Amino acid sequence: MRKIIFLVFLSLLGWVLLSGGQKTALAYGKDCLRDTKACDRYGHGDGRGWVKNRGVLYLPDGGKILRMTADSTTMEVLSDHGFRYLAEFKVSPDSNYFLYQGYGGGENPEVYVYDIRGAAEFKLPGYGRVEFSPDSRFAMQTNMHMRTGPEQLILLDLAVRPMQARVIPAPIVGATLGDYRGADVKWSPDSKQFYVAVIAYLARGGPTNCAYFAYDIAGKDFARIDGYFLSTVSSEVLYVIVDGKRVDFP
Repeated sequence: MRKIIFLVFLSLLGWVLLSGGQKTALAYGKDCLRDTKACDRYGHGDGRGWVKNRGVLYLPDGGKILRMTADSTTMEVLSDHGFRYLAEFKVSPDSNYFLYQGYGGGENPEVYVYDIRGAAEFKLPGYGRVEFSPDSRFAMQTNMHMRTGPEQLILLDLAVRPMQARVIPAPIVGATLGDYRGADVKWSPDSKQFYVAVIAYLARGGPTNCAYFAYDIAGKDFARIDGYFLSTVSSEVLYVIVDGKRVDFP
């Protein structure tokens, strides 16, 4: 008798867990629409795995982007490109755009920017790190090559319809600096420039050899500038020097 009761208990427990799993995204969505603090429990990618705009919630689930309103009884699939999983979900500062990149069947991820107000998305032509400008006017993508450094940068003008991508050749080939290691890109606080730091080692395990550049959006050109990295406990923080003054990033 005890064995039968135990088996029934396991069956009920399995049903509860299965039902809860099926409702997880919907339950989180309902909580998130009531209280944005609850959204943080559904974090993805850079930690803010959701965006709420005009009473509508957008959030990733597996390889899809879901959409729901306060009176929704189900989660609507907003976008499904057949991704196995999403590598990143990032929201613009004004919460009117979000970008996501995911892996399907190819070696490299595909990157999309979604315009919430226009209910349209744009596929970026490359892959790599993407950063929104502080004023949410632009999205900038760095196309990387792990041996030679940044090959090109792609600037997406979010205010133009249809959205337009400007391909910008990289200011320098990282391999010319030595043993290439990476690059870092930051926007200026006023969104009029972005800064590129190309990082290399003069010899494997030796001192770094970095080159720093500022790109002027209006003038469409690069200028060589000074900069440095400051080591912290968990990371290295990029600083650049423009007109003799250090630029601090948020």
